[in-house]
Amino acid sequence: MVDRGRQEYLAEFYHLLRKVGHRIKQEIAREVQEISFAELAILRYVLEHGPVSVGSLAQGFSVSKSFVTATAEGLVRRGYVEKEVDPGDRRIVRLRVTPDGERFYREIERRIAARFAEILEKLGEDLLESCVRSLRILDEALGPGTSDAERGV
Repeated sequence: MVDRGRQEYLAEFYHLLRKVGHRIKQEIAREVQEISFAELAILRYVLEHGPVSVGSLAQGFSVSKSFVTATAEGLVRRGYVEKEVDPGDRRIVRLRVTPDGERFYREIERRIAARFAEILEKLGEDLLESCVRSLRILDEALGPGTSDAERGV
């Protein structure tokens, strides 16, 4: 049985984890106003994994193919992603990042990293190291189960 002090501590931990997660998303949104989180996640995934089918993206992100197709259209319009039809099976459409898409993503990545460096600088080296160590322990305690796609942004 969990004692009252521990129960309150766990409730605060859960609340803070949600709050920090939300604030991290807000900080990323401030740096990335050009595209949506979904577009950014798809761009990152395709960049890291090479040409990937709409179907496998939908499965990895646990969303519909129509959602991936609609989201990818924004990236195609901006010239960040190209569609290519699989020559072996013309029903399969793969997405590939263009050089402009890679440059754009690297710039976004640089801006996000700079913003978080600015925020984390306030912690100091020892506290930052302790936070990273704690997050690693939490990640290990959660165990496997999240796909690369679900980790997204």
